[in-house]
Amino acid sequence: MAVARRLLCAAVLAVVVVAVPSCGGGGPTPLVLDGSPRFPDDEGLVTDVDLDTVTLDAERTYDISDELRSFSALDLSTAPLLFSDGQYAQVGLHGDTVVWLGTVARPVGVDPPVVYFTDAVAEVANGNLTFAGGLVLRLADDRDAPAAGTVVRAELDVEAGAVRALAVLADQ
Repeated sequence: MAVARRLLCAAVLAVVVVAVPSCGGGGPTPLVLDGSPRFPDDEGLVTDVDLDTVTLDAERTYDISDELRSFSALDLSTAPLLFSDGQYAQVGLHGDTVVWLGTVARPVGVDPPVVYFTDAVAEVANGNLTFAGGLVLRLADDRDAPAAGTVVRAELDVEAGAVRALAVLADQ
């Protein structure tokens, strides 16, 4: 009986030792650029960037992952990391390390600066506007949301990090 109990305990311990490392927390969720919604961990104007770090809004600095995915939110094409300097961008983080960086556009105007983005609306939920390409932007509190399928030009207030105006370009 004691031998059977020891064998059972050893088997349970072996299962735990093998299973625990595979349970979550091992790394970032892989990024799939297929139009699925990309909810950023942070976003803002890239005010400083090199191959080791990126700084948003001259306030928040993050390390760069060796496996960084850097792309354009416009067409999901690969974009050089250093090209993000001066652009509004969204980042996915694993701790304090950027694992993906999606550039939206360079701001225009100065008081306050804005970014324009054009795409079809895929979904509106919880104050967020999700576009067909997967970009997710927060709507300003007083904005009405367009219907899914509507092609819009969104005006993003860079300082507020929210869409403050929408122009309908084509209805669904």
